[in-house]
Amino acid sequence: MPTTEPVIADRLMLVSMLTVGDYAIELSETVMVRPGQRHWVEGSTYYVQSPDGRTRAVEGSAHTICRR
Repeated sequence: MPTTEPVIADRLMLVSMLTVGDYAIELSETVMVRPGQRHWVEGSTYYVQSPDGRTRAVEGSAHTICRR
C-alpha cells in the first residue's frame, strides 16, 4: 500500500483523487488543503494537518494502476 512523507502545501488545493506510485486513491470526500498545511498518505488514508497540530484523516479506496 502507498505511503508518503508529509509535505507542506504551497497553494490551495481541492483533492478528491490522487496517485501515489502505482496506486490511484479515490477519497470518500473532497478535501480542501490550504497553504501551510502538511499532507500525506498512509495506505488508503489521506491526512491533512493544520499548523496548530489538528489532523484530519479521510478514508479512500486504493486501486493498482495498470501500466502497459
